[in-house]
Amino acid sequence: MLILAFLFGRVAGSNATEAAEAQNYGISPAAVNSTPQTGAFQGAYILKPGLTANLGGFLEFDSIYRSKNESADVASNFNTVIPFNNSANAHQSEFRETARASRLIGQVGGNPSADTSVTGYLETDFAGAASTSTSNETNSYVPRLRQAFLTYDDRDWGTHLLAGQAWSLATMTTKGLVPLTENVPMTIDPAYVVGFTYTRNPQLRVSQDFDDKKIWLGISAESPQAVTTGLACTANASSGTCAGYNSTYAVTNAGNTSSFANPLSTDTAPDLIAKAAFDPGWGHYEAFSMMRFFHDSVDTYAHNNVVVGGGGGVGTILPLIPKMLDAQGQFMIGDGIGRYGPSQMPDYAIMPNGALKPISEYMFMTGLVGHPDPTWDLYLYGGEEKAFRQSTSNLAYGYGDFLLTNSGCNTIGGSCSAQTTSVWQITPGFWKRIYEGNYGKFMAGLQDSITRRNAFSDAHGTEPHSYEEIAMFSLRYYPF
Repeated sequence: MLILAFLFGRVAGSNATEAAEAQNYGISPAAVNSTPQTGAFQGAYILKPGLTANLGGFLEFDSIYRSKNESADVASNFNTVIPFNNSANAHQSEFRETARASRLIGQVGGNPSADTSVTGYLETDFAGAASTSTSNETNSYVPRLRQAFLTYDDRDWGTHLLAGQAWSLATMTTKGLVPLTENVPMTIDPAYVVGFTYTRNPQLRVSQDFDDKKIWLGISAESPQAVTTGLACTANASSGTCAGYNSTYAVTNAGNTSSFANPLSTDTAPDLIAKAAFDPGWGHYEAFSMMRFFHDSVDTYAHNNVVVGGGGGVGTILPLIPKMLDAQGQFMIGDGIGRYGPSQMPDYAIMPNGALKPISEYMFMTGLVGHPDPTWDLYLYGGEEKAFRQSTSNLAYGYGDFLLTNSGCNTIGGSCSAQTTSVWQITPGFWKRIYEGNYGKFMAGLQDSITRRNAFSDAHGTEPHSYEEIAMFSLRYYPF
């Protein structure tokens, strides 16, 4: 039905990518088009001579139904929390309501000269959780930093600088390498869609445009973090203290050791990303490469190991029916790239001698975004993330460990040590613009998704899997 609506609907007043930008950031398309790297800064509010500001964001009410209990708020977990049938959570659903996705945005900037502009951008929501955040009487959810960056743009030279917390350079955009035009899925779920490539982290980025902004080249040094989600052995465990790791070596500082409440890995260098983008006149095209550096210390040797991971990817947005229907696709493959997917596959496995081995993985996402009417935004996404086994049949180590048993995964109360090999998902949904005028904009959205989590087989060939359906309804008010 969604595809029929795409094909037979009438032409909308704005194209799909422009509407997606406004939807993602809660600011008007005109404001998006005056953000970094696209032209002189034009703010709606004058702070002082030469310095102006834009305000943005939205107030949001969401209701969430999941066919299996994740004990989660609005952001879903597409990997380890989707339970197999041995868990009681697999046999009960969950429902909750939340306003935590409400977002506040501030943007300040000016034009020191006719060819230069400087901009500061701050974006927050309430998806952080303090130790006092419960849903018993008053939840007290705390603000969370989403983005906070500054830019300097020299349009005469075509040179652009970004410093601060922003979407990764690996995240696909809708035009050039322009911040705030990231092609973020229009989903209500802030975990987005399986296969979507992204992080939001501190970085230092330099980019250059050529040929009237048809060609862009950029490099970025981004804050690193090793993901160990789903490993049989926690990365800082010693010999004999956890299942699936029979090494005689003790490994520390390998991704989960920190003096903070939340783990920070011990890293030696930033994630390095280089990217090229092309806007030839029809469609948008990207290609990027990445290097990552993983680090651990083997106590037996008093020796530090540094191993290199990384990969590359491509992406495209194609206006199949101008101003009405866009098709998009993105693909990434490499070793140790789990951090960049919503399923959060582990970046590496721990070898029998305590060394680290980046895990091979691929991820992809495809989608259709359409506007059969100026007041409707329709979307259909699908994606997959798949990690490959890093283990052997006669030793208990690594990821996809053969010696972990899956025999109890389909028995209530049974023992299940299954590790995820792949996750795929299909997500249709829509947004309806109910009102837009002098008092802002009011929208309603509805989406559904089907997610399947697949586990590695054990030594007996048992391969458990689990399905989850997630339905979400949202109301948003954009006052600015």
